[in-house]
Amino acid sequence: MSFPRKANVILILVLFLSFVACGEVKVPENFKETHSAANIYPDYTDIAIPSNISPLNFLVKGHEEDDCLAALHSGGTMICGEGKGKVTFDIDVWHEFLAKAGNSEVVVRLYVKKDGEWLAYNPFKWFVKEEIDPFVCYRLIPPSYVCYEELRLCQRDLTSFTSRDIYNNIDNARGINQCINCHSFQNYGTDRMQFHVRGKGGGTLVYDHGRISKVNMKRGDCISSGVYPSWHPKKNLIAYSTNSTMQHFHAVGQQKVEVQDSKSDLILYDVENDKVLNISNKPFDLEVFPSWSPDGKWLYYSSATVADTAASYTVEHYKEIRYNICRRSFNENTLTFGEEEVVLNAANDSLSAILPRVSPDGRYILYTAAPYGVFHIWHEEADLYLYDLSSKTHHSLSAANSSRAESFHNWSSNGRWITFTSRRNDGNYTSLFFSYIDKNGKSSKAFQLPQENPEHDILSTVGYNVPEFTKEKIKTQVKDFRNVLKQ
Repeated sequence: MSFPRKANVILILVLFLSFVACGEVKVPENFKETHSAANIYPDYTDIAIPSNISPLNFLVKGHEEDDCLAALHSGGTMICGEGKGKVTFDIDVWHEFLAKAGNSEVVVRLYVKKDGEWLAYNPFKWFVKEEIDPFVCYRLIPPSYVCYEELRLCQRDLTSFTSRDIYNNIDNARGINQCINCHSFQNYGTDRMQFHVRGKGGGTLVYDHGRISKVNMKRGDCISSGVYPSWHPKKNLIAYSTNSTMQHFHAVGQQKVEVQDSKSDLILYDVENDKVLNISNKPFDLEVFPSWSPDGKWLYYSSATVADTAASYTVEHYKEIRYNICRRSFNENTLTFGEEEVVLNAANDSLSAILPRVSPDGRYILYTAAPYGVFHIWHEEADLYLYDLSSKTHHSLSAANSSRAESFHNWSSNGRWITFTSRRNDGNYTSLFFSYIDKNGKSSKAFQLPQENPEHDILSTVGYNVPEFTKEKIKTQVKDFRNVLKQ
């Protein structure tokens, strides 16, 4: 976003006349205009932000040893942040400022002291929007293919920098480092949740209002235990896909691995009665990533049809396998499903659409699409899309997307924000991003998860995976799950 020269002059004069002092920090009275944009990390320039988000602390690249100061201005109110090679804000002052700013614009003016002289960079804006859910849960995982010695399921407070473990496999009392994955909550609450633990003594851990059960869902002719989950928004039911998953590594090219399903079906787990019911197990269909509609009347999922059920077929024809978005109606009284309906035939556009997530108002499906395959976290071409269920049209979320892979994603409870993982920073590590979605389905430029130390994600050796919003704090301790796993 650029400002006309005349507008720049007016803005500078307004800010100069207003900025006498910023708390105990003095805004420079004498400075040199650079007439250029600062290079900051994360890139927080000209973005929409929630009114309750934690401070957007950032690094100023190229000025690692210089004094930096940012003055925020909105409606006659000002605050400042400062630091050596970075800008950080007092969290209490920050939240008070955003509360006063309301649904308005914040002008950010950045100054850097270089060789004894203050330099002023072009101003940029933050557009303050509706609140975001106060918590996001995710898995932290090293960029590995076969090792899982250190995995964490975490809940982060988005209004502060507080984070806590839901579960980790690092301190396992028996010395068994199990794989932990695929968490799910019921309707943004934390009274009901589940996740998988794979390996010796593992199982699916189901938390239901204070009671934790370890469940083995590989029953009858199920391909595997439940893998990718979605908890019904109203009933004590969880839909899963059951999968036979493979990894194949590329000998040449930038793409490192292709992860595929050789088989996958859909099942329903009745928590109260401890029953597993088949939803669909058609041998030539690969059905994965189930997700309920907000009213619980539809189950959406991704499905691809193959010509051969042999595992070798998916290996030899992996670039030909494309998933469409389908759904089945659900009768909650009889626990039965209707016939499959194809909602979006992405294969007709030579795309593969996965991870359908219906917006809380029931209007849009958020999904990820790439030229082929099912695990788009490994596909650089993968982008986020919206499908409008009323107009039956779809479009790319171009403002939120990047030139690298965008993958696992979810809606906030008010339908105004999405969270997703992206490899846009370096191509290897997945970072967590957020984007505003307006009432017409238009996205805003995405911004990265704020950190108290803005170097945090640069120094980190783990990536973010499967983000889920919640409106409440987790009600369990790591030891609660660990005690059940010991049984």
